[in-house]
Order: sequence, then structure tokens, then C-alpha cells
Amino acid sequence: MDIGNLLDYSDNCRGLLRRTLALHPDLFHAPFETLSPYKSVRQIVAHCVGAEERWIELRIGGRALPARYEERAAATVEGLWADWDAVRAGTRHFYGRLDVEGLALRIAVHLPQWGQRRAHLTLEQILFHILNHESHHRGQVVMALQRMGIDPPDFDYVFLSVPAA
Repeated sequence: MDIGNLLDYSDNCRGLLRRTLALHPDLFHAPFETLSPYKSVRQIVAHCVGAEERWIELRIGGRALPARYEERAAATVEGLWADWDAVRAGTRHFYGRLDVEGLALRIAVHLPQWGQRRAHLTLEQILFHILNHESHHRGQVVMALQRMGIDPPDFDYVFLSVPAA
């Protein structure tokens, strides 16, 4: 699957979610029951932003971050999406510099929750993981919205896979 197409799809999903939350701003901070450590839509979205930032800036780029994004996340939909847009712009810039050989480059990945285990992933696999991780958490947001009485947007790839207009 072409990572550029998946980025377009993700951006369309992000825009649709932002518009939905703008219609229901009270739900952004509303807590909901879950086994996840992220207990509100805001916390889930902040985690998505933070995870993408950590992969691109820290794990791949080797640049230190001031703190986990989840700890410094904006409090509003507008602020969080402005931050996410900036992080996504960095991801798109990174992706735009890669050719086929660059996408195939393998790097060692160590995540603290894995203990001493390391994986070697291609940059293409990492970019796919970022987008798949976001999709996983988008599903959590859908369930949260449903539990709060909101009919969530339809995030089907078939409808949202074209580049944002």
C-alpha cells in the first residue's frame, strides 16, 4: 500500500473527526469508562499526536523532545489539531524525502515496554505502524462517541482515501 495514500486517508479522517468534535465540544474532555489509560477523546488524540512525534522526531530522527506530548498537549480541539497538523507536516516532509531505497532502510527499534527486545523495521513499516496505530485509537474514539450518544463519522477508507480538497 502506498504510504502517501494512507497519509491522505488519515488526514481526511483527522479532518472529519475535528469537524465532529467542533459540533460537540463538550465531549472532547468528557471521561468515559475504558481499560485504556486514555480516558477521554482529548487524551486519545493527544496520544496519537505524541506517538507520531516520538516515531519521527525521536526514534528515527534522534532528536530529543522536551517532554512526552501527552504531558504538554493543548487543552482545546483547535490547539491539539494545530499541534497534530505540525507533527503531520513533519511526517509528510520526512516521507517526501524517501525514495524506494529509503523506505526499505531498516532501523533498530527499542520500545521500553518491550524490555530488552529490539525489532528491526523498515521506514515504510514504521510509517505504516504510525497510521495503523492512529486507526486503532480512532476506533476507540468512535466507541467513546457512541457511548456518549453521538453517531460517529464514517471513517471507511473507500470514502476517504482521496487526497483532501
